Amino acid sequence: MSQAGHHVGEATSWEDLAKFDLIIISEPAEYVPEAVQRLEPLVSSRQIVIHTAVELGAEPLIDLPALGIAMACFGDDFIVDTCDEISQAVAEVLVAEMHGSVWAVSDEERPDLARALKIAAEANALKLQALRSVSSEAARNIVIRQLGGW
Repeated sequence: MSQAGHHVGEATSWEDLAKFDLIIISEPAEYVPEAVQRLEPLVSSRQIVIHTAVELGAEPLIDLPALGIAMACFGDDFIVDTCDEISQAVAEVLVAEMHGSVWAVSDEERPDLARALKIAAEANALKLQALRSVSSEAARNIVIRQLGGW
């Protein structure tokens, strides 16, 4: 967000969140419903609340008076679900400001996607480990070819 020109700060208490235009819940999926429940009496319709748990769509945010957006970021790819059309428009503008692409994934597929992305991250870590285990350009090129490219 700061790269897109927005002021970014941290709240020191739950009550501090009332002064922010955008609140990001960056917690594992199992903690999102509790965080949303604590936020509900503190936020207003002038605010945006985003959670970043890829496993969950916008459903946990539906009862908030704020605009609700589920937005998980993977590089330039943003998996987005929203509570309404206004939230969708805001999400698309935010992603555009970050030069990203918006992807819609059904709530049913989100847990599978989360597992697949974890496997992909582990595979990339193994690829990097393989590349770092050799030192010459020739050896790296052979490893890259065996990995099917990089």
